[in-house]
Amino acid sequence: MSDDDRQYSQPHAAPGSGDQSEPPDPEEEEEEEEEVEEEEPIEIFTRTLDERRDSGDNPVACMTAAFKTAGEDLDEDEAFTACVNDCEFTAADLAAYLMSTGKRDTKEIAATLNSFMTPTAEEWVASLLPTVEGLPARQRMERIMDAVNPREIDVEGETIDFVGPFLNDGCTPEEVVATLYDKTDLNFGELLDALPERLSPEEIGSLVKACEIDLTESDIYSDLREHDLEFEDAVCVVRAAGGDVMMALSYEEEYSRLEDENFIDVAKILVKAGYSYPDAFKAIIDHRNLSYSTGDVIEAALDPEVTGFDLNAYLAEASPDPDQLDEELREKEIDIKDRVRILHRMLFPEQYPALGAPTAAEAMIPLPTEAPIAASELTVPVTEDRTESSSDPNDWAAGV
Repeated sequence: MSDDDRQYSQPHAAPGSGDQSEPPDPEEEEEEEEEVEEEEPIEIFTRTLDERRDSGDNPVACMTAAFKTAGEDLDEDEAFTACVNDCEFTAADLAAYLMSTGKRDTKEIAATLNSFMTPTAEEWVASLLPTVEGLPARQRMERIMDAVNPREIDVEGETIDFVGPFLNDGCTPEEVVATLYDKTDLNFGELLDALPERLSPEEIGSLVKACEIDLTESDIYSDLREHDLEFEDAVCVVRAAGGDVMMALSYEEEYSRLEDENFIDVAKILVKAGYSYPDAFKAIIDHRNLSYSTGDVIEAALDPEVTGFDLNAYLAEASPDPDQLDEELREKEIDIKDRVRILHRMLFPEQYPALGAPTAAEAMIPLPTEAPIAASELTVPVTEDRTESSSDPNDWAAGV
């Protein structure tokens, strides 16, 4: 066989290659393409989130692109769960995305956030403040608390933690306390304790007014007393809030029973709060649960700081037994001059025509604003058979 014959007898190679393999099957290529197309919407969503985060996009841009790429078949709940669990986006991030889609309702956004996370008080405020932008501070706070509603929505931490973020937002302590007292189960004392600065009793009383708290239908007084507010300060709160002296006294009696308090000490606390001595004395005397004696009242009335109380009128109305009263006054070591004047007026009322309506000059107990009247200056009516030397009350008392 010639060389030419051998050449023509060689098998022909595939053009462009020495590989003798068969060409790819078109059906297999279609199956591979179908496998790529079967990627789940949530997988597309998370993949897009990762890609956009790696490129430096902010959370809102990442979510916007991922939702758009994943398409309408994407389960929104799965998507938000991935944002929170996989990407660790915050409540503020989710709220910002929801607002970017046109949602503005504070309650709707709060409900969505609550479905996927449990924000802290600070996170709730930060995420919802943009939804109430432009409103006055008090209204912003009310809208947020209406949306969050700690009575129904879980808050990580304590409800009291809302105080700080709202103060930082520019709300006044009065606005914060009034709103949280109304919108939560926090009591008044807890809210006062949460404020960075301690308020004066007068400021607290004004706050009670601002909160529109009905003192007769609340436990606010006991709340205040249980949160380190003393009797004298709590009484100031009641007066500043518009309560009368009997209300203030009744609240304290209900709280502490006042069992170990002297009459004059209670009266002075009430007067220090701004009530008058006559009103304070009347409230203590008339209170049905307090059992101070006539001697207690007289002892208090003789205090040099007491002004305006009509002891004569009180004695005329009380009509105590002279013998028992004398014994009680002796036990209390009341000065003999005062004791004689009191008992003489009780024993011989006809000699005091001004009884029940004495002027300051006629009153047997001088007003503390005046200099005490010496016994020698008193004129004690005498009968005709008395000697001239008996005109001095001290001589009369010695004779008695």
